[in-house]
Amino acid sequence: MAVREAAVALDYLAARAEVDASRLAVAGYSLGAYLATIVAEADPRVRAVALAAGGDLPPQTPFSALVRSVADPRRAVGALRGRPLLMVNGRYDQTVRPEQARSLFAAAEEPKDLRWYDGGHWPPPSAIELVADWLAEQLVESTPQSRFA
Repeated sequence: MAVREAAVALDYLAARAEVDASRLAVAGYSLGAYLATIVAEADPRVRAVALAAGGDLPPQTPFSALVRSVADPRRAVGALRGRPLLMVNGRYDQTVRPEQARSLFAAAEEPKDLRWYDGGHWPPPSAIELVADWLAEQLVESTPQSRFA
C-alpha cells in the first residue's frame, strides 16, 4: 500500500503546473528508505534518491529469499542505473547496522555517496540538512536530456 501511495504522490506532483516533472526525487528514513528504493526502482521519473538510516535487509530476516523476490533493496538500488544516490547512516546504528548500509551501497552504481554521522539510528539535524542540500543540488543540475538520456 505504501508503494502505491508514493506512486500516487509522484503522479500528483508531476501533474502540477508549478512542478517540473523532470526533477522529482525521493528521500526516506529507516523503513522509508527501504520504501524509497522500491519506489525509485519502479518509477524512472525519480531522478535522485536520498536515504537516511537505510540499508540492506538484516542477515537474520525470516524468509529472506521470499522477501527479496518481492522487494529487494539491493536489486532496487542497482536498478537506479546512473540516477544519483546519497546514503546517510549512523556509525553506531543498531537498527540498520553499518554493514547493512555498506551492502546496499555496494549494490548501487555510480554516482553514489555514503556519508556517516557519529550516532545511532536517529540522524542529527546536520544529516537532514545534508540530505536537503544534496537533493536540491541534484535537481538543479539534472535534466533528463543531459544526465539520464
